[in-house]
Amino acid sequence: MRLATMFAALTLTTATLVTAGSATAAPAPAEKPVITSPADAEWYAEPGLASQRIRAKIVFNKNPTNQFQSRLVWKVERRNDAGKWRVIERKVWRAGSGLPDQWGKDECVRNHGWAPNGTYAPIQYDQYDGSVINGRVFFLGAKRCTDGTMRSQLFIHSEANPDNTQCADAAGDQSCRWEHPAINEYKSNGCIKMAPGDMKALTKAYHRYFKAGLRYPTRQFKVDVIA
Repeated sequence: MRLATMFAALTLTTATLVTAGSATAAPAPAEKPVITSPADAEWYAEPGLASQRIRAKIVFNKNPTNQFQSRLVWKVERRNDAGKWRVIERKVWRAGSGLPDQWGKDECVRNHGWAPNGTYAPIQYDQYDGSVINGRVFFLGAKRCTDGTMRSQLFIHSEANPDNTQCADAAGDQSCRWEHPAINEYKSNGCIKMAPGDMKALTKAYHRYFKAGLRYPTRQFKVDVIA
């Protein structure tokens, strides 16, 4: 009986030590997911020099007279040693959004009106491969409009193949080919659209400071849509 009692005590002590060791062991670091679509990109870029010294934004400024003659502004600011921000880069391009009728300027009409006003935390892709939208894009995500209607699948994009080439010319309007001015390619179902060359220039400016496939905190990078 005495030997059995000692063995039971030893077993209990060993189990306690194992349990305690497991509870205090450091967890394995979580792996960052591989981004295969905008829906997978729910993690944020880690703060670095850009978060301390550089911030940038894209502003889509709606033109109420002609939404297809709206402006898209790229602005970069740098903070100096005194803590003050100074504009170091600013570029402007033409852009459009919405369809050309009475509902094209109503941000609450799904798949029809222009992009809702507000601030977006986008993710940039160099070769997005979607069903209709392809190539260089900024995925804006979803936004509720003024009456609460949710607008989803909003992008800044152009018209091209996933590898940013232009497809062969054919009859009608093709989503893989920029055919303006014969076709008003600045129209959209709610996304913000730019000419391919302008989209390339915007992407090049973005990559001077930021990487593709990451969602940055809005204090570092954001898109503002304003009327």
